[in-house]
Amino acid sequence: MKKVIMILIALLLVPIIFAATQEEKREYQKCNANCAENKEGERDACVYEHNQCKIACQNSLCKLACAKEKNICIRNVVNDNIECRKECKKIISPKCLNGKYSAGEKFEDGCSICKCKNNGKISCKKDAFCNKNPDVSEELCNNSGGFYQALCSGPYFDILCSQDKFCICKGTNNYSCPIDYECLTDFNPPIRTSTISRGWTDMLGSPLGEVGVCVN
Repeated sequence: MKKVIMILIALLLVPIIFAATQEEKREYQKCNANCAENKEGERDACVYEHNQCKIACQNSLCKLACAKEKNICIRNVVNDNIECRKECKKIISPKCLNGKYSAGEKFEDGCSICKCKNNGKISCKKDAFCNKNPDVSEELCNNSGGFYQALCSGPYFDILCSQDKFCICKGTNNYSCPIDYECLTDFNPPIRTSTISRGWTDMLGSPLGEVGVCVN
């Protein structure tokens, strides 16, 4: 099974390696060679430490502990090698934005979270609160002149509210945010957009006006 998985990985890498430049291929091969060399050196160190541990032992319990430490050491070597080869793969992976990002890498672009795809194209999704943190405690919000509740819209008998509560700012009551927070009015509502046309309200259905959410 392990051999089959290795073959599949190799087959998946073939088109990527083929598309890479000669310089990238050389760098990739050199990187993998360094990974292999480091792995060998680290394994030797594990064996040496294990032998030294056994020499210092006086009983079987101690030797058992030595063996356990060796297994942990070898496991760490394997994990280090996997991470090392992942870094090597980035060298030949498709790049986005003139090589700035490798396939699979995520990055912020304004209010969006973008990802470099395997075909070299970028996929972006706008973050609900423009990559800012909307978490404010109820006490801090209320003490700072904000209005702490869920984002609600609609009349009392047909009101729809968000699952989470936020520190609401601005609007007809001119709510404010805590120090070091800003009032974000351009955000992606966490409820059905069709409902929002009726405007933001409190939980009794009273209109709040054009409100925002406190973020930092």
